[in-house]
Amino acid sequence: LALGLGVVFSILPAGEYFLRWQVSPLRAVGLSLGFLALAGVLGVWARHTMMATQFNRRLFATLLFLFVAQAVVALGGELYGLDGAGVEIVHMGLWATLVGMLAIMVDPWLAPSCASYAIGFLLAAKYPAQHSLCMSATNIVFSVNAIWRWRPATLLPTPAERADPRWPVPRKP
Repeated sequence: LALGLGVVFSILPAGEYFLRWQVSPLRAVGLSLGFLALAGVLGVWARHTMMATQFNRRLFATLLFLFVAQAVVALGGELYGLDGAGVEIVHMGLWATLVGMLAIMVDPWLAPSCASYAIGFLLAAKYPAQHSLCMSATNIVFSVNAIWRWRPATLLPTPAERADPRWPVPRKP
């Protein structure tokens, strides 16, 4: 799931750049709310793992909050008169802040991702025509960082996991 989301959020901004998509602030609101709905559906689908630990619940709640915050920022950008690029650049500052808070409160190993988002935000502010490439690059850094940090010990289920009648999703007794 994390790998899939990482790929999607790394490819979409690059697609925006190379295909010359124009994202307006109101479209950014719609995209953020659409991703909020998608995350909610995925959370229900993967509820046994997403809600299994306090750590997972906090990460999931943070993801949902991120999409709400993005929608609020995009709507504020529309009201202020920012164009879509301006809103997306501000989103990168939001991501730097949110990932920085996660690095402080949840896992300090996310600090490189925070630094990446902060540097990407500054580069995008200086070179707004390339902001989508900055978004894509920083999302790749975050994806690699998070997947490396939280990778499972094995990619395939262990014999004990396969022997568990509740597999593939062990449930609390």
